[in-house]
Amino acid sequence: EKSKCRELSHQYQMFRSGGGGCCDCGDHEAWEPAGFCPRHGERDPGDDDEADEVAADVAKVAPTLLSAVLRYVMQGLFHVRAEGNVEDPGEYLVVLFNDDVHDMQTVEHAIQRSVACPLERARQLMMEAHDNGFAILQRGEQEPCRQAFGVLQEEGLVSNLTRAGWLRHERRSCALLKFLRGVCGASNTLRRMTCAALIAEAGAELRGAE
Repeated sequence: EKSKCRELSHQYQMFRSGGGGCCDCGDHEAWEPAGFCPRHGERDPGDDDEADEVAADVAKVAPTLLSAVLRYVMQGLFHVRAEGNVEDPGEYLVVLFNDDVHDMQTVEHAIQRSVACPLERARQLMMEAHDNGFAILQRGEQEPCRQAFGVLQEEGLVSNLTRAGWLRHERRSCALLKFLRGVCGASNTLRRMTCAALIAEAGAELRGAE
């Protein structure tokens, strides 16, 4: 918001997102080069890849470590069992996640519809999701949980139908993704390594699904 371009009344577009932001001044992939101002001539495509000061020992182990982390994240989020794991995934769970879109009254009403509980209980569950990031609304057999989950989807709330045995893996995976987002924002070199590892792991998963 304190960009020199804004002070000079240059034409610009501003977007906000949870993943951070960047300046597109002089980026030929975002704007027509003919419109660049003298202050921001066409950016060298290599500018984004300026070398970082990444310790040699970190650069050496990072690709292997990032691949292992991303593999765990994908297995946790897509419920891929480790080979030989015969553990019972447990009962079904309906999980509601906090978001910054819906007001409290909307969420309370959706919870009441979903799990047929009194207003006071719906308010407690809503505050639990607000304070902790998520709340388990219902647990038990598949069909009742699926119906409750369907109501939340109708209301447009961020929710999930999962199994008790997978919940801890999902939470760890989300925490790891948050960590990786910080890694990518801290270093161009580590960002490129993370992207390469993600492409490699995603490709392996797709080939395995064929």
